[in-house]
Amino acid sequence: MNTLIIALPPCQRHVADASTTSNGVPASAAHGADLAAPAEYVYVLTADKQSIVSEGQAALTSLPRADEVILVVDASDLSWHRLTLPKAPSARLRQALCGVLEEQLLSDTESLHFALAPDAKAGQLVWVAVCQHAWLSTHLKAFEGARIRVSRVVPTAWPDAPETGFFQERIGVDTADSQPSTQLMLTWATPEGIGSWPVVGSMARAILPDPLPSGTRLWATPAVVALAEGWMGQTVVSQTLAQKWLLASQSTWNLLQFDLVPKNKGMQTLAEYWRQFMGPGWRVTRWGLIALLITQVLCLN
Repeated sequence: MNTLIIALPPCQRHVADASTTSNGVPASAAHGADLAAPAEYVYVLTADKQSIVSEGQAALTSLPRADEVILVVDASDLSWHRLTLPKAPSARLRQALCGVLEEQLLSDTESLHFALAPDAKAGQLVWVAVCQHAWLSTHLKAFEGARIRVSRVVPTAWPDAPETGFFQERIGVDTADSQPSTQLMLTWATPEGIGSWPVVGSMARAILPDPLPSGTRLWATPAVVALAEGWMGQTVVSQTLAQKWLLASQSTWNLLQFDLVPKNKGMQTLAEYWRQFMGPGWRVTRWGLIALLITQVLCLN
């Protein structure tokens, strides 16, 4: 079964969120966004979510066709909050989350989208991912208009063990002369939360624990591996963005929650089962059913 993984472009943040995770690591959130969908999207095509068949960049109408479409949101475009999940009916759960998170968020909660961690249960501590609602819904509407059914939306990283650092270059705008500038960005994911910040000055290094916890994974895009190793003073493994998105597609997260749940979810679920049934893994079963049907017809005759 082919899966098309599409990376959403970064949300253009105009106001920085000062919220932090429980261990003090800064977590960025999206406030204000460029609401126009891009002319082209970067994608990765895989047949097994383990290896890359092809990758590239194309307009919506020219994207490869696949059995499943997964959108990937960079972890730095989400803010992460841990709370005790309120006991509320599903119809009122979002409103309950707004009440709990209102003091932690600088933006109006009505302009934000919330997504609960997989298997979240009322009364237990859970992680909630938050992003700009208009930004995400604009992309979803663009795919809907192109008749591309999005199965899931996943983050590139989430609070989990072991501790993981990922370095990548990010294009921004220099406020001094309004010219594009490149920054080395670090995304730091731990069981206690996620933070993303530019690698600039001594403060950026001071945020990381010293020494790093045992088992810490350090990755970087090929273009900045040497720079990341020089900054960390140790080996950093090369990982392309395509490989990073491939790993993200294997997660159980899905940001399509509350009002962003597809209206025809039931039909999509049936379609998903049908695609799985028609896949290679069910070939023997299909032939068996066909043989059984032929036998029944012959017996009736």
